[in-house]
Amino acid sequence: MEILQDEKMIIRIGETLLPVLLTNLIRSGELDMDKIDDSEYRTEIIEKGIALVAELQIQMLNYSEFIEATESEIKSKRFKSAFIMAGTCIEHILNHFYREVLSVKQGLEADEITKAITGLKIPDKIGWFFKMTTGETLSDKMINQIREIISIRNKIVHYQALPDDINFTGGSSHKLEVIINGFNFNELVPFLNEFDSTLEGILNKVIPEIGIGNEVFEKYFKKNKTQN
Repeated sequence: MEILQDEKMIIRIGETLLPVLLTNLIRSGELDMDKIDDSEYRTEIIEKGIALVAELQIQMLNYSEFIEATESEIKSKRFKSAFIMAGTCIEHILNHFYREVLSVKQGLEADEITKAITGLKIPDKIGWFFKMTTGETLSDKMINQIREIISIRNKIVHYQALPDDINFTGGSSHKLEVIINGFNFNELVPFLNEFDSTLEGILNKVIPEIGIGNEVFEKYFKKNKTQN
């Protein structure tokens, strides 16, 4: 099995693909838990994962790149870019969340899901639509933080004028700078991680197969990912 000789390939697949693959196999009833202790069977699963990636049947999403980019922009004091990256990260996390929920819980096809989520604004996705599709709610604090980040991001991207306020002087550019400079950037990256973790927890609760897939990965694959 020549392809499995590349240790880096095994590690990459193990960390980014296997939990997703295992979840799909559990959903379809294709994962044989009676064979999971067999290293050859686990190798078959890894090879199947490689084939699915090659055929573009599984989409791998890694939000750490967005989060790392946000952190890099903050360190470089490119605060406007940091907001743009953070806003993009939030949207990607939400859209991926809904693709899972609407596919499994509602049985929607990919194009139907795209139409559904593209027709919603962020306040809808973290408010009534979130509660309707999952039966769960985000904390008021998290909702307010998301709204603040997205609002500032939109002002940066669209250069929206803010209402006149006696505490601000100058035009839109100055008002925007005042808002950005008053933001606590030490909290931005930790919040993105918290948001990602929160939605992952809700996803595991709403779709138990995801949690089971992660448990199988942790127990049978993660510690042995450079073996075989």
